[in-house]
Amino acid sequence: MSKTKTNTSTLKEALKVPASKKSPGSDKNPGYYARRNKLFIAEQAGHVDEAVRLSAAANEFCPATMLKNRLLEETSHDVTRAILLNDSLPIKAAKDFADSDRADAFNDDADVLNHLKARMEDPAAPSTPPTVE
Repeated sequence: MSKTKTNTSTLKEALKVPASKKSPGSDKNPGYYARRNKLFIAEQAGHVDEAVRLSAAANEFCPATMLKNRLLEETSHDVTRAILLNDSLPIKAAKDFADSDRADAFNDDADVLNHLKARMEDPAAPSTPPTVE
């Protein structure tokens, strides 16, 4: 009677990575994830759906350059308001926006006015803007 060869390999041995090889995904450092995050936010900030753009504009992690660019291009009043209420928006970009004709729509918005006045008094202090509806 001949013995059949049995497979003595275990799951642990099958998944063992040789010492000379990198494990899958080990080349993804924090910079990789930061770039992916910025790409994702950029896609959301330029999305067709206004609700998605509003969410991206109100996000505290939205980069300042994206907010500045969206402020120049945005046509929705609600999204523009969210950008103006975001602490990441550079004050210079808000000042440039104030010189445009589109800024007249916010002359009576007390939340935006108070928020920007507070940031002008102490730019380093984070504020807690009202929630965007």
